[in-house]
Amino acid sequence: MDFNQNKITIEQYLEAKKLDSESENYSIELLSILLDISIDEVEELDFEVFEKLIEQTNKLDVQNKIPKTKLHILD
Repeated sequence: MDFNQNKITIEQYLEAKKLDSESENYSIELLSILLDISIDEVEELDFEVFEKLIEQTNKLDVQNKIPKTKLHILD
C-alpha cells in the first residue's frame, strides 16, 4: 500500500488541513484521507506498513499554509 504525495486531490488536501495535528488520532485520520480508506482499515494495517506510510506523510506538510510539494489537479 502506498500513496503518491504528488497526486493527492485538492479535496484530500483541504480535508487533511482541517485535521488537528495535536490529536492522538492525527496520523490515522491523515492516512485515511490520503489513502481514501476507512479509519478501521488504517487501524488494521500491519505496523511496518503503517510506519512506512507515516514516513511518507512527513514530506507532505498539510499544516502549513503553502504546500511544500506541488499539487497536481486530477481529472
